Formats: sequence, structure tokens, C-alpha cells
Amino acid sequence: MFKENAEISQLFFAALITGGTFALSSEFALADSLLIRNPASNHWYQRFDNSMSWYAAKSFCERRAGYLATITSQAENNFVWINLAFQSPNAGGTWLGATNDKNGVYKWITGEQWSYVNWNAGTGEPNNSDIVSGGSEHYLMFFPAFMISYEPITPGSWNDIGVYNQGTLWNEGQANYPTAYRPVSTICEWGGQLSSTNF
Repeated sequence: MFKENAEISQLFFAALITGGTFALSSEFALADSLLIRNPASNHWYQRFDNSMSWYAAKSFCERRAGYLATITSQAENNFVWINLAFQSPNAGGTWLGATNDKNGVYKWITGEQWSYVNWNAGTGEPNNSDIVSGGSEHYLMFFPAFMISYEPITPGSWNDIGVYNQGTLWNEGQANYPTAYRPVSTICEWGGQLSSTNF
């Protein structure tokens, strides 16, 4: 964690307490990460831990003049995984900013070139294996860290996920999985300078 990031987070926290420029939203959770800067790209990232669907997460970031994080290199993937996704308290994974829009071709929501991928080979991703609806996994996420210990999952690898994961219930209705609540985190990304409109 960079010193400047801790100072920025303290500034935001102080503004929240004192009624400054930044307002506390009901969409924020106490476990949210600090705002951090990637020195290689000068992009900023923050993880939000109130669980929501992929579309809600996309809107959430856009309302803050950002976007769901896009990963275009191994170095960026490592940075975002280690500093944000791996530390998520949520067991359902972490949303990223890509979808195949139900046509089979994944694209970044920003229009950036889809050249770098980090699908998890051990589970054959993207496998479109939504058992509930017969195959409809159209949204990108990091696999949750807790699964690394007992599945053939590479840390920081990607998973396609389906409509059953709306940020609250994992594999609802599947006979081979218990009905278990596994909330999902969201990672927002910003390029350039930030202002109070981002928060």
C-alpha cells in the first residue's frame, strides 16, 4: 500500500466525518478497500464490498465517473488481484468489466482491445456452465480466493459467471451445491485525476 493512498483515504474519511465535500452513501460497506493507485498506469482502483449483480456493479462505478475494472496485461492483473480482489471479504468473487453480451465474444466495457486473457485453465474457463439455466455465463469475474485451496484454480484467474449469481446467492437451486449466500465484490477503476464526483 502506498503512503499517498493511505493519506488520500484518511482525507476522504475525515471529510465524511466532518461533513466535508464527500457524502457517505448507503451503497458503501465498512469492508471497502482503500483507494489505490497503480504507479505503472496512473489508474486508480477501489473495491466495494456491498454485494450486487454485474449490471448493478457496472452502474455503481459509472455513477462515480469510473468503470468496472478492465484488465489488459499480466502486470495489471497481478496488481488488481494482489491489492484488491485477493483481499475481498466476500466469498462469491469480484466483478470485472467484461461481458460476452450473450454472443460468445467477450469485450471490455471500455472498448479496449481484448488481447490479454487470464481464464482459469483448471476448470476450462470460459466454460459457460451455468447448470441452472442450461448454459448462460456471460459476465467476467475473478475467482474467489477461498476456492484456490480446494479447486484447480490459479490465483488471480478469471471465471465466467451466469445469471444465477446476482451478488447474493451462489448456484441457487443446483442439486449438487447447497443453497449458500456468497456475496460478490466490485472493483471500480478511474484514469487520471480524481475529484469529489468520483465518491
